[in-house]
Amino acid sequence: MREIQRRSERSEYQHPEFRSGEERVSENGILDTSLAIIYDNRKGWRPTTYLRDGNSDLVVKNNAGIVNLRMRSYDQLPVGPTLRVRAGDVLRVHLKNQLPVEKPENHSATLNTPHGFNRTNLHTHGLHVSPAANSDNVLLEVHPGQEFESEIAIPTDHLPGTFWYHAHVHGATSIQVSSGMAGALIIEPRKGDQTSIESVPGIAGVEERICLFQQVSFLPEPLGYQLQLLPDAPDTDSLPTQGNGLAVVAKIAGKLHFRVFDASGLKSADLGESDLADKPEEIERLRQALQSVWPPDPIPQEQAEAVVAAVGSILGLTTYTLEDFGAAFANGRWPRGKVEDGWRTTINGQVQPVIKIESGRIQRFRFIHGGVRDEIRVQLAPIPLESAIDDESLPYDVEALNEEGMREIAVDGIPLERMRKTETISLFPGYRSDVLVRLTNDTSQTQRYLMWDGAGNVSLDPSAPDAEKDPAVLAIIEVRPSKGSSADAWPSAHDFSNVRRPDPIPDGEVFGLQAIKLQLRPSLSINGEPFDPDGRPITLQLGRADQWKLTTDLGSHPFHIHVNPFYFVSETNSAGMTTPQGVWRDTLLVRSGTTYDVRTRYRRYIGDFVLHCHILDHEDQGMMKVVRVVNDNYEVGTKLAKPYLASSWTLPDASGTDQSLTDLMGEEFTILVFLESQGCPACNEQIQNFSNASIPDGVKIVFVAPGAKEAGFPGPMFPHHVVFDASDQRDVFRDYECYLATHQSPLHGAFILDDQGRVRWREISDEPFMEIEHLLNEIELMGTEQ
Repeated sequence: MREIQRRSERSEYQHPEFRSGEERVSENGILDTSLAIIYDNRKGWRPTTYLRDGNSDLVVKNNAGIVNLRMRSYDQLPVGPTLRVRAGDVLRVHLKNQLPVEKPENHSATLNTPHGFNRTNLHTHGLHVSPAANSDNVLLEVHPGQEFESEIAIPTDHLPGTFWYHAHVHGATSIQVSSGMAGALIIEPRKGDQTSIESVPGIAGVEERICLFQQVSFLPEPLGYQLQLLPDAPDTDSLPTQGNGLAVVAKIAGKLHFRVFDASGLKSADLGESDLADKPEEIERLRQALQSVWPPDPIPQEQAEAVVAAVGSILGLTTYTLEDFGAAFANGRWPRGKVEDGWRTTINGQVQPVIKIESGRIQRFRFIHGGVRDEIRVQLAPIPLESAIDDESLPYDVEALNEEGMREIAVDGIPLERMRKTETISLFPGYRSDVLVRLTNDTSQTQRYLMWDGAGNVSLDPSAPDAEKDPAVLAIIEVRPSKGSSADAWPSAHDFSNVRRPDPIPDGEVFGLQAIKLQLRPSLSINGEPFDPDGRPITLQLGRADQWKLTTDLGSHPFHIHVNPFYFVSETNSAGMTTPQGVWRDTLLVRSGTTYDVRTRYRRYIGDFVLHCHILDHEDQGMMKVVRVVNDNYEVGTKLAKPYLASSWTLPDASGTDQSLTDLMGEEFTILVFLESQGCPACNEQIQNFSNASIPDGVKIVFVAPGAKEAGFPGPMFPHHVVFDASDQRDVFRDYECYLATHQSPLHGAFILDDQGRVRWREISDEPFMEIEHLLNEIELMGTEQ
């Protein structure tokens, strides 16, 4: 591959000095703010873009320069403001949706087809807060012209840390987040809290750098102009003097001339080649394209649109926006867009900012992956003193990584058990990482480092094409010369070990076993079910702790669950090798061929929320599931993390013949159903549901009724076994915990037993379990695990 000639874009582009997003800070326990969701018409830098020619060589598509952007935004800012609150505060955000009402054709009749891009809501990613009502509720929608006030009460014991917020309305999440609708959310400790990571010597009081990485996509908006070609115009006086939405391309004495009238008839451009000397490649490409279409006139519509688009780009009339989901999101689209469309990973809305730090001073970087799809691998590489970032012969010294490295102290807003020295911070969408960085400079000159993205095996070597190299640069770090003072000391392991973290989840606390499979085939789904807000949720019990097994059928997917963080226990590869992990997270990459074991407890909050893939275009297309936490006095049905042997019994059936559990068990599985009484209407409805169900071979259903058999029960031609517990104390009901001793009353129960007589799933309640199909689905999943 030949080297691309470096042009003057680096000297033209003035790297901005690093800044965090505008900060809004709570006062007296409340942060009361507003966010206007509105189109932002702004100027933005687009680097040189490239295409590959027939020899697979990179050729210039568009020269670097300032372009017109029209993007959805918060408060017409390229990145949302940073919200800074304390544990125990109330965060009140007044959403004002000022986006226009969409045309009917922009609304899809299919739930999991991206649609309705101007609806919105608000999600506080990683916060342990209520998902109900007007708190962190992503199941509601704020439509154009509407306003809505979110009020989020942050618990007093909430861990301080790095979090973020973003739009999260299903069908439009990826479009809005990729437009920049996201912001940092920092939880500070309560005053006087000496258990937080912020109180550790070496962390307390250090300078902070919030880095919200965003992967902003934009594409040219069709100009919609009519095209008029004049291949033999004698001079400019012969060109049209008026028009409405008209683009004229003329050839005068062998040179191209452009005259454009906007939709209102105003002349918006009148320029020749000599006026556009900084865009020779673009003009030459247009000249070659026109060779085949100078008369006849008119030319085919598709070719006319391509010529108008090229003219708009050359003249700076094109507006770049994000409206076409299909063109912006696909596997491999982001890497291609960096080369072909000039897309860059921004930091707080800035392209390759300059971060200035003092030699030897510890800096706390709060990294947030607020992008939509691709991994970011943050690495540092020093730049030799004699070179500068604008130097054409810049030798990127990738091998000489700073010996001091980086110290990771927290992930997903939760402190690690010990600092981790590393040369790479791997971030997937939704991830956060708090990192201490200390760079020293004992020379008399400013030293420079590249903060770059090492994902995708990008080479920073000078021989690599700039088209591939430049997109990897995230920021430039300038380290000022040392003033003779000693470097800051790293935090000690002893001090770090005293930091407060979530309470461990021991084996004895784990009750249920949840299985989540993120699927691409046959459609994007969770456990084979595309997202349905009205479908059967995963129902969990408040106060309980469960083990979760996370897998995927294809590819890699960042799994994220709202409200409650989880403890990443271990991962097991396809060869059966298990690697312990031991870290708290709220987002975790799940790779194909590996099973991930995590544990979580459901604390404090009830209500509906979601889990989903944090590749947001996957979420928009159905890879999401509703989760419901309930405060039930009994046991919500669940698969058990630790199956146990069911109590044996022998009871009379309807004919008075004694039957043992062993006698009645199915060859593969048995559904054991406990009835509250023989005459209750709900029990009869349950029996009817089970009677009408199609039961697979190898599965048997056995009902246990309280008391001696009553006349007419269970009815003629009943297809399942029924036995009767007529003991005075309802001994079998008690053995299976289906008995309320305080009221001396039986309870409803449903149990799945495997062929060894072990209880694998159970629910105990004051209401009968009606969903026989759910039990059969659970049995099918268990069958695949055996």
